[in-house]
Amino acid sequence: DAEVSAGVAADFGAESAEAIEMQKRMAEQTRMKNTFRGLRVFINREVPLRPIYFVLVCGGTAEVGWERGASAVGSAGKGSAFPASATNITHQIVDRPPASLETVEGREYVQPQWVFDSFNTGCQLPVALYAPGRAPPPHLSPFVDDAAEGYVPRQRELLDKLAQEAGVGGRPAATATADGGEATANVLETSESASQRFQKEIAAEVKGVWHSEFKDQELEARKGRLNAIAEAAIGGDQAGSAAKTADGEDDDAEPAPPQPGPKPTEAEEERLRAKSMMPKKHKRLLSKIEHGARSKEEATERLLEKRQKFEAKAKRIE
Repeated sequence: DAEVSAGVAADFGAESAEAIEMQKRMAEQTRMKNTFRGLRVFINREVPLRPIYFVLVCGGTAEVGWERGASAVGSAGKGSAFPASATNITHQIVDRPPASLETVEGREYVQPQWVFDSFNTGCQLPVALYAPGRAPPPHLSPFVDDAAEGYVPRQRELLDKLAQEAGVGGRPAATATADGGEATANVLETSESASQRFQKEIAAEVKGVWHSEFKDQELEARKGRLNAIAEAAIGGDQAGSAAKTADGEDDDAEPAPPQPGPKPTEAEEERLRAKSMMPKKHKRLLSKIEHGARSKEEATERLLEKRQKFEAKAKRIE
């Protein structure tokens, strides 16, 4: 919290890597608490109520209504803030085919995964990616550092792009230094973005545009950019599906014969000799560590190769 952040700054200095890291965590927590601020959300009967309700409330949702436990279709369950017929609902969480939905104009209909992905990203993601009847994008764990794992999925790149466009940062590429250079660069980048926004506000004020009107214009422009990114992602997914179908037709092709590996270098030979001199217990431990690292590298290489092949086929299909 704020007291801990202030204590860290007092102990290590406001410009230290520890204080900057604490500021980043504080900003991330604040961002997640405001993800759904101002929304009025209704949860359909078929959607798991408790986890969705918990995440929505943690994200700052104004009010939440639900149908589970209702005595009649279209009414509200016990304890619900409002029924499904309420006119000021902004989003409705559903998990059924679009043909069975009675849609209301001005209301967004999304699948449950939109709630979790938006909360983990720290911003409201475009609803087009989670429309009813559409296969939702891959769900990524917020507890995994993809850059540290050696492979950044395409969905992580898309989420980071959407987060940066929404002005909430995202996960930049790892360029950390021993003295905390990455954290300092992120803070400077945030300050620069704030300065640019301030300059835009001043320019709008000089033109006679009210601050509230300027904010509305910025919000609409940002929504347009987010929707454009989402539409491009949807097009890429469709091309990828076509490439996957085409890839299935080539499964009968004979694999290329394995190529002989390169000869070990002097350093590798020296390492093997040192390994042979180790006690058996240490040798087994080292073998397990090497096997884990090798398996991780091979898995990363397979994922990269598979992704490159799909992207190449998608380009040919386009």
